[in-house]
Amino acid sequence: MTKELMLDSQDVAAYITKICARKNYFINLTKLQKLMYCVYGAVLASSDTRLCDEHPKAWQHGPVFPRVYNFTKKHPFDMIDALLNRKENVESSLSKTQINVVKAVLEFFGKYKAGELVSWSHHPNGAWYKSTEGGIKLHQDISDELIADYFKKIIRVKNNG
Repeated sequence: MTKELMLDSQDVAAYITKICARKNYFINLTKLQKLMYCVYGAVLASSDTRLCDEHPKAWQHGPVFPRVYNFTKKHPFDMIDALLNRKENVESSLSKTQINVVKAVLEFFGKYKAGELVSWSHHPNGAWYKSTEGGIKLHQDISDELIADYFKKIIRVKNNG
């Protein structure tokens, strides 16, 4: 049975943005959404725990957390500052292992450009692709089961490779 941390998705976005800022990784709205998806998927796959209170949806350019999208759209010229200034306490809710997973995911995926992450999220074996039947049915929920299965394969490959 999946556990739920029920962290606010906007707080998770702020946490990811802060880590990326410390690492000097460029981040924009699209990249933030894909990094959130990667972090959500890796935590789900590694600890059977839903990271936040929002499920990703399958939009045209890949997985999207709509509340985070709406927050960032309200700050079109200062999205990064708005997230960096947000008071969040995500790390205190995570186990040491989950913190390490988040940091490892951001270390790995944070170096990619937004467009590369969009392409990656559309992989035919991925949860987005399966949820949308190859991009035909958009705005579907992406099930935690599909996400966990996909990220378990990624984690297994990375650990073996």
